[in-house]
Amino acid sequence: MKLCTACGAEYGDEILFCQRDGTPLRGAEGAKDLVGQVVADRYHIQKLLGEGGMGQVYLAEHLKMGRRCAIKIMAQSMMNDADAISRFNREAANASRISHPTSARSTFSERPKTGSSTSRWSSSRGTA
Repeated sequence: MKLCTACGAEYGDEILFCQRDGTPLRGAEGAKDLVGQVVADRYHIQKLLGEGGMGQVYLAEHLKMGRRCAIKIMAQSMMNDADAISRFNREAANASRISHPTSARSTFSERPKTGSSTSRWSSSRGTA
């Protein structure tokens, strides 16, 4: 089940946006798996690619552009660790400097909508 954070309406897992106000839907509280959810108001998470000490990496599709990318989501357990956040941002910044036909580009690093229980640091890397 998914919920609209603006109006509280409930929807099935197959729906991405609130049919009343267009807000991206979020999974029920405590949901750890982001597959099927919309992250940063623009990326539809399609599948988990892997996970490690910093968090998880998902395959996603940009909703407007239709381009696939990898999204790295920082683990909730590290969200209040200033050193971990700094490391995560440095990784995204360093990756954005790499330009090679066989490498994915880092396109953003952000913490969307502070104060939300679903806020996560995320960075995106476009795929070829």
